[in-house]
Amino acid sequence: MKIHDFRGFTLVELLAVIIIVGILSTIGIVAVTRLISSANKAEKEQQQKMILIATKSYYQDHRGELSNVQSVYISQIKPKLIAGKYLTEDIDKVNGNDCICIETENNSIGKYKYRYKEAPCQCNN
Repeated sequence: MKIHDFRGFTLVELLAVIIIVGILSTIGIVAVTRLISSANKAEKEQQQKMILIATKSYYQDHRGELSNVQSVYISQIKPKLIAGKYLTEDIDKVNGNDCICIETENNSIGKYKYRYKEAPCQCNN
């Protein structure tokens, strides 16, 4: 007659495994959270560049509107950019209270410098 000697895991061994799995999952969650945050920041920066380029194009085509403009809020210009097909998609990561500062380059006529400013919008012209 054979007697099987089954030996199971002790409670301490099981707890050690559970603790190790918990630590590894915590490290994984933190890494994924940082990755998502970094991706959102990169997407926001890309959208800021897109809206800046679209605003430059818009004002190059509509010079008459630019005569007294020193800054424009994103919430004001975004509908014009979408309607004029300067933007093909809605920009959802940028704040409507952000603005684009428009300055003349070295007081020359017809040459402008555009800067994206996050709220509060204060352009020094």
